[in-house]
Amino acid sequence: MIGALLTLLAVGWPSQGAAQEQKKSYPRDVITREEIMERAPDAKTAYDIIQRLRPQFLRTRPSGSIQNKNPVPIKVYVDGSFRGGTYILRELISHGIIDITYFNGSDATTRFGSDHENGAIVVRTGA
Repeated sequence: MIGALLTLLAVGWPSQGAAQEQKKSYPRDVITREEIMERAPDAKTAYDIIQRLRPQFLRTRPSGSIQNKNPVPIKVYVDGSFRGGTYILRELISHGIIDITYFNGSDATTRFGSDHENGAIVVRTGA
């Protein structure tokens, strides 16, 4: 006990600032407006945001079937409407984005249908 107190006196008490300096964690499957403003404020498009903050959203996974050699592209939805593949993300200006959510293949298939085995990206905008 006395040894620990002497160590604290020599080294110093942990400050509150040290606790606040810990790295902030963000949800793995969602990019929020807050995170965009903090970590990618200069990103121009939704694609730029994802590429910088969650590049794994854009990776196409191999098909579950050996016979199907063509991977199913990741589908993109904007404000609840299907818009196409990931190319559409380059057309979405970053300052209007509220959040970007990634659904893995299993979740996307359950939510959107069987042709979503590689997942889906859902973008909500303020429009």
